[in-house]
Amino acid sequence: MRSSTGGAGVARLPLAHELKIRQERVAVLVDLSNLLSMANEKMKFLSVVGLVNMLVAQGGNARQRVAGLVADGVSPYDRKRELLFESIRRNGLDVVIRPGKIRDGRADCDADLLLAMEAWKIADNILPDTVIIVSGDKDLEPTVKMLQARGIRVEVASSRSFLSRKLAESADVVHILDGYIEQRPLNRRFLGEAWACHPGHHPASSPSRGNS
Repeated sequence: MRSSTGGAGVARLPLAHELKIRQERVAVLVDLSNLLSMANEKMKFLSVVGLVNMLVAQGGNARQRVAGLVADGVSPYDRKRELLFESIRRNGLDVVIRPGKIRDGRADCDADLLLAMEAWKIADNILPDTVIIVSGDKDLEPTVKMLQARGIRVEVASSRSFLSRKLAESADVVHILDGYIEQRPLNRRFLGEAWACHPGHHPASSPSRGNS
């Protein structure tokens, strides 16, 4: 066989830039209440967008984010959350909100159910190779199994104290976030891109106005 230069020998192999390497299509789903609780535990400022980018980058250049979604339940009196949502949207992530109900002075928002519903939509419409779920909630185990049954690889990201054993055992890969969170700066004020409030001021644990 002749080479492309005309001399005898093997055929010329394509150069690296000529190869079209298929990137792994990754969707990231964030349970915002669960994530902020992880940060609150350590009193750290946490960038939601930065975390999403870090998790996608774990696979190097072979991974491409095709969907990024933050799911949250919002209590009726929470206005700071709206500022956070605006910032997340500006950075290219979608935000899906489910209004929460006040029960026993706490906001009950069922964000895990909202995340599960969005996972179904993404599996049907976007067909990712991998879904990264940022949550430790045990109620998301059926969602993990549903995605895997459809041939989708599932990674779970959570701190150890918030990670359900059942959820960890069902996932293909588990990212432990303790080291990442501990390296974040202390949360002293609202910083703009994303925030994690101090314990006692999280909407999920704040009293309703009627009890204040």
